[in-house]
Amino acid sequence: MPIKVIITSDFLCPWCYLGEARLQKAVQSLGLEKKVELKWQPCELNPDMTAGGMDRKAYRSRKFGWGRSLQMDAQLAALGREEGLNFNFPTITRAANTRLAHRLTLFAERYGRASD
Repeated sequence: MPIKVIITSDFLCPWCYLGEARLQKAVQSLGLEKKVELKWQPCELNPDMTAGGMDRKAYRSRKFGWGRSLQMDAQLAALGREEGLNFNFPTITRAANTRLAHRLTLFAERYGRASD
């Protein structure tokens, strides 16, 4: 019987990516790769984001304050390095609209490919 895990995630969320990496690491360390079945649950963190996205600094400044945003990025970058992930936040210039990416995942899920 498979172990079903529902992952609620947004593509632009680095915390979600870190959580996915930690989940995969745990599944592998327990030897459960063939027993765990992932189901992706879309979650748009910014459902009102324009289709073209917006300047990341403007978006994050408005949402968190720029100083707090930089602190959060530094904290997450440090945690990512512990998991072998390289977050390079200074190169990200746009906050994206992820609606089409979620639609693509739902389409891929019909063919058993959402986790590929």
